[in-house]
Amino acid sequence: MTDAPADLVITGCTVLVHDDQERVGFEEDAAVVRDGVVEAVTAASAVQHLAAAERIDGRGQVAMPGLINCHTHAPMVALRGVAEGLPTEEWFNEVVWPVESNLIEKTWSWGRGSSAPR
Repeated sequence: MTDAPADLVITGCTVLVHDDQERVGFEEDAAVVRDGVVEAVTAASAVQHLAAAERIDGRGQVAMPGLINCHTHAPMVALRGVAEGLPTEEWFNEVVWPVESNLIEKTWSWGRGSSAPR
């Protein structure tokens, strides 16, 4: 961490952290953000005099990275148009889930490939 002014310093918060082996934990500390990236999770005393464009008192809060939902329903292209117009619960319980349970890997692969942009 440098002594240059930070964009954001959040102190007094519980910080969600992970290591290079993707183990997750919580630390009661401070987070320093520069250029949209968490540069450091450190003791609040270490950033007490650090200049920052914005400071947030995070007591009672959790600071964590933004979550990005990367899941897709690409393989579901194989079921496109199946039983349209049904109420959602009926569509899932009586059509989609029973059909899904009988699909084979080849069908899932076709669905993924068919939904990819060309």
